[in-house]
Parts: sequence; structure tokens; C-alpha cells
Amino acid sequence: MDTIDDFLTFLSARSYSPDTIKAYRSDLQLFRAFLIEIGKRPEGLHANDISHFENWVSARPGRKQSTRSAVTSTARRLACLSSYYAYLSAMCDGAIINPVQLLKRPRKAKRKPEAIDRNTWERLINGVSSPRDKAILATFVASGLRLSELRLLNRDTIRVEVVETAAGRRVLGVGTVLGKGSKERLVIIDEPTVRLIGCYLDGRHDSNCALFLSNRGTRISNRNLQALLYRWCSRLGVPRLHVHMLRHTYAQTLVDNGISSIALKELLGHDSFSTTQGYFQVRPAQLCASYFAAMEKPPERS
Repeated sequence: MDTIDDFLTFLSARSYSPDTIKAYRSDLQLFRAFLIEIGKRPEGLHANDISHFENWVSARPGRKQSTRSAVTSTARRLACLSSYYAYLSAMCDGAIINPVQLLKRPRKAKRKPEAIDRNTWERLINGVSSPRDKAILATFVASGLRLSELRLLNRDTIRVEVVETAAGRRVLGVGTVLGKGSKERLVIIDEPTVRLIGCYLDGRHDSNCALFLSNRGTRISNRNLQALLYRWCSRLGVPRLHVHMLRHTYAQTLVDNGISSIALKELLGHDSFSTTQGYFQVRPAQLCASYFAAMEKPPERS
């Protein structure tokens, strides 16, 4: 069963994200334990064995999950196994059939992006006293970066530029990051956030290339980033927020101010428009504004 380790090495060589590889490793470790228990090898499995594996995972102690998280976990495991079998098939010139293809995949209900309302955000950002934490939270909302993308920012990732716009000169922070699938994309942050980052860096007296450091002086971790948001929410009496909500807030702010779906797709680094379109749902307030704007317009005379 060393093919599992070979497959994970293959994913690393193909520049899959560390988070994806970590999730796949966890799923395949369960799969390996299942194979040992039933005394079979991967190439000897059929679709009913894969169904048996899912039931085996669900019955394990401590696996209680909500319906939504269970569906998400199942969908991810099946995607992992399907990729694994595609790899095995390629390694033996198609002699191994992918048993996952014969199974019906669970459909995940699409969750609407949940942005933070303006009052909650202002209460949070104004209440944060740590220059580092304030700069981190502001950068999330000003850039729309994912957790892993912000963590990997370096001091020289963002450069300050003066840009001529129709509204006059603007100072912006501009850079590039590698997103999902190692796709490079542009990142832009506004002047107030550039100033917050500068304020944080002014208090740094080290040569570490990482933009944001942990309290131990090392590059900040994904866990630390989420923990600091939870900590400030608790201190300030703000409802518990997840880091990804900051990305949703960035996207919704741009949509509310008239950005096109094409531009937003590029800024967020989405693979498809269907994901981006989730932010373009007409809300009641927008319907009312459009209604009154239309009703107040005098009718054209023939």
C-alpha cells in the first residue's frame, strides 16, 4: 500500500496546496486502516467496498458531525479517493478501474457567502489595540486573501504605488500571490491598510522576511490567525467570526460598490464564475432602492 505515499508525493510535486495534501493524507490514512481491516488491496475494491468504507468511517468513535459537515466530509473523501484511483490507473496504463466513478456523489447545499455587517466590523477593527492584529484583520478585508495566502505574505510582497485614477491620485499597496492551484493573481490594498502595515513594521526589529510573525518570532500559522480573531471577538463582545467571513466581507463590499463579476473573479482567484456569482444576489435593500429610483423617474411623454 505504499502507493498511497507515492500518490501524496505526486501531489506535492504537482504543487497542490499544503491544506489539500493534509486533508488527503488524513483521508487516505483512514482508507489504509480500512484496507488492512478488511484484508484487501486498493486495486481489488469495487463500488460496494467504497460504500462500505464510508459506513466504516461514519461508525468510528468520535465521528459525530452535523448533517452539513458530514456531507462535506464525504464529498471530500470521495474526491480524494477518485483522484487516488485516477493516479493508480495512470500508473498501470488503465488496468485499474476507478470504483468511485460508479457511486453517486452527495450534493452539497450551496451556502450563501456570509459577510460581516458594517457596524460589527467597525466595532471590531476600532477595538483591536495590537498593531499586528489590526494590520492582519484590515489586510484580510482590504485584499480578500485566503487564510493560507495571507500567512505566506512576505515584507516585499506588497509594494507601495501611487496610481492616477479618475478621482485623482491614490496610494495603493500592490503585489501578487500564489492562490489555489499555484495560480498567480494580483492583490491590491488601500492606503489606510498600507499605513496599518507600516505602523506594525515600524515596531519590528528583526530580519525575518515574513510579513506577519507569531509572538515567538516565526511566520504566523493558520491556527494563530484564526485564534487571534476569536480572541478579539471575545474581548470586544463581538459574535464569534470566522476568518473566511473577512474574505466574504471584502467581496460583498466590492459588489455593493458596483464591481463587475469578471473583475471580482480575478481578484478572488476563483476557478469558475458560479462561485463568484454567489456574491451577486439581489438583497431586499437593493430591491427597494431600485424600486423607488424607478418610480420617482417621470414617465416619458409620447
